[in-house]
Amino acid sequence: MGRIQAKRMGPVAYYLYRDAKSYQAGKPPLHAKLGPYASMKEAEAKREEEESGGLPGYEYHYRIAVEPMLIPKQIG
Repeated sequence: MGRIQAKRMGPVAYYLYRDAKSYQAGKPPLHAKLGPYASMKEAEAKREEEESGGLPGYEYHYRIAVEPMLIPKQIG
């Protein structure tokens, strides 16, 4: 088996994704990307805050993703 080598990423941001599926026919699924957050702790705090609310008739699923921050290069 080969070794997995971790490649260090530059600056990263944490995002909270919220997916909602409806119990009722005809209602579309809802998707939201919340963030960016500076730390995993901030993203988890937002997830806990979001879990307390929500629309009736929807089942929510949350996930936290780490994505590299894109820093635009200056020309000139």
